[in-house]
Formats: sequence, structure tokens, C-alpha cells
Amino acid sequence: MAFFRKATLAEPYQSFVTALSSLLTQQAGQPLPLCRLNELAREQGLYTHAYFGTLGFSKDNKIPAGELLVAKDVSQLAKLATEDWQTEFKTDTPQEKSCLSPWLTSKERYFTLYVAPTTFGAGKALAATVLPKTKVYQNHPSGEFVLETFGELLYCTYRLDLALHPQLEENHLPEERIAPPLTTTPLLDVLTEIAHQRLSDLDLQYLFTWLLQYSAAITATSSLYASYSQADLPAEVLEQTTSLVKNLVQEISQIPRQLENNATDSLQLSAQLLDQIPKLFEEAQNKMTALKAQLGQKNDNDSTNLD
Repeated sequence: MAFFRKATLAEPYQSFVTALSSLLTQQAGQPLPLCRLNELAREQGLYTHAYFGTLGFSKDNKIPAGELLVAKDVSQLAKLATEDWQTEFKTDTPQEKSCLSPWLTSKERYFTLYVAPTTFGAGKALAATVLPKTKVYQNHPSGEFVLETFGELLYCTYRLDLALHPQLEENHLPEERIAPPLTTTPLLDVLTEIAHQRLSDLDLQYLFTWLLQYSAAITATSSLYASYSQADLPAEVLEQTTSLVKNLVQEISQIPRQLENNATDSLQLSAQLLDQIPKLFEEAQNKMTALKAQLGQKNDNDSTNLD
């Protein structure tokens, strides 16, 4: 039986739901590592949400669950409607009990299966909310491009966090207990500052200019990471990109301080930034066109080699 026929979700959610149908059919009545849900999501390109489970009755004594038990009869999953899945993949709540809970249980007592936005999913949603409300975004044609670039940087940092912190989502630890600290956190802090209007227009102009200047490097790194569907990135990729991504994040997190230290004439700097933005936007677009052409040529060569 084909599950979820009524689902008409956007990608990559629809691909995940379809793949999940096949997985649960195969595993009906059998144990299933919880991490397999998240692995499956990543294989389908879904990084905005992740699953985790807890064992225990008391809030203070709950521990992560490592294994699920798939129900023997999963046919009723077909009754899940599009609205159920849309609720499953919301980004405006920290966590929700998964709609899969009736069919994914545990041999242990007091088990609960949750789904939650990842730091990438939450950050991307927050950026899409707060950046378009700023005057800098509204007054310049580069706004959408900057928003896209910020989203790609969030993706880079999240992929790096996944690679550096095994079982990051399944363990679902409080941020203060994660070591080393998450690379994505400073970007979320910047977005929070923007949401609370703690960054001036001058700060935001500098941020836009900075993102335009480094957009090609960010997009290239994002494309490289996206070519690997598993959470672990190859050692050589981490060696080449870890310091780059962390330096980019550090630069963004220090933008307000840099302006305070370097801006002797805020009006002059503001005018300078406004002059730079259209030029940098054009350069970034040209770099992107060249990068896409290179990737297209590489794909053509790979296809030729396979023939």
C-alpha cells in the first residue's frame, strides 16, 4: 500500500514522507534506530527538522532514546493528512510531539517521540521574518540575494555542527552542555539582535555589504556540503572548510563592534556602503553565474566519463 497519498507537500518534505513510507513498511514490527529517521531526512535533503526521543517520566530525569519499535500494522499512517505533516514541519515552535508517535514506540517505558526545527530550520525561518522588515532590505534590490546568502551560511554552519557533534539532534542536549560550542549560535544571536532592533541601519548596511562580498565563497561551500547527504563530512572537506566557515561566522558576529571601532564618520561610512552595495551585488551575481557554469561543466564531464 502506498502511504500518504493525500500529501502534497513542498520539497524536500514530500520526498521525505515518501521515503518514510517505504522505510516503515520494510521495518513493520521490528526495531529501528531513531537516528535512521534523521539520516533518511538528510538523504532527501531535509535539514530544517529532526527527530529525537526521550525516556522517563520526570522532566528532570529524562534521557535520550536510541531505538524505536515500529508497529506491526502501519497501514493507518495513510490517514495522515497534509495538515498533519504541515504541523509536523512547523518552525515557530521549539518542539512538538510527532504525528508518528502512534506507530513509532519503544520497548522502554515512558517514551515520547518529538520533532523539532534544527538550528538551521529555526534560523532560516527567523531570517526570512526579520530581514525583510528592515529598511536596508526594503530599499535595495540586493535584499533577496542577501537573505539567500545568509540562509546558505546557516546551512554551512549547521552541516559543520552535525559533522563535529555526532548524534547532535538525537541527544538534543541544552546548548550550554554542547562542547565545542555550536558554530550556528552566533548567527542566531545576530538575527535575534535584528529582531529586537538592536542593530542600526548602518550595522545592517555593513552586514549586507559583507555578505555580498563573501557570497561566492559561502555558496561554493554550501554546494560542496550539499553534495554529501550523510551527516559526517569527509576529513579532507572538513580540513579545507572548517576554519573558513568559522572565520565567516566570527566576522559577522563582530560587525557592530567593528563599526564602533572603525567608523569615525558614520554618515561618510553609510554613503560609502550604499555606493558599494550595487557593485558588490553585481560582482556576486557574476561569480555565481561563473560558479554554476563550472559546476555544470563538471557534471557534463562526469556524465561523459560514465558513458
